[in-house]
Amino acid sequence: MNWLKRDLTVYIEGRSPAGMAAEYAGVFVDGFGNAASNVDWIADPDITAVAGWHIRYWKLTGEVVSLMSQAERDAVDADALADFVTDSRTSSIAFIDAVSDTIAWVTRALVETFNKRDNYIINRIVELQDALTAVKNSSGPADNIRAAIPASWLATNTRTKPQAIAEYKDNVTAGTGDP
Repeated sequence: MNWLKRDLTVYIEGRSPAGMAAEYAGVFVDGFGNAASNVDWIADPDITAVAGWHIRYWKLTGEVVSLMSQAERDAVDADALADFVTDSRTSSIAFIDAVSDTIAWVTRALVETFNKRDNYIINRIVELQDALTAVKNSSGPADNIRAAIPASWLATNTRTKPQAIAEYKDNVTAGTGDP
């Protein structure tokens, strides 16, 4: 037995009234136990007029199933296309929002990294300026000039270029900016 939902959203083939009652809750038999239509479903509709056509092009008059006119089918297609365009636009906007959020996050991370690097460099420049000012303002023998240089500049460990670069990167990554 076949069943057609009156709102033309579902066509079910080969289902008994008991199977319909179990799945869709309702009465699918008459007083004699025979399959019968109800307010939501049509029992064994004649669909020969719509054979080969998608259910969206069917129309129902009483319990007679017929094919929509070309104008009606065009209207259904136009609605489907409008829904598709709306869904596509919504999906595209959601994708763009997600990409924008990712770009913003990456940009913030880069700015933070550059700020850490720049702060490290600025601190070294300030120390160099302080040392040069101290040397410029000191007079007398070399020991007096040497005494004017900040201790942090004189107490550096000797290291190779790769070690210095690694220490710089570690400081920048840690956010301290200073060794």
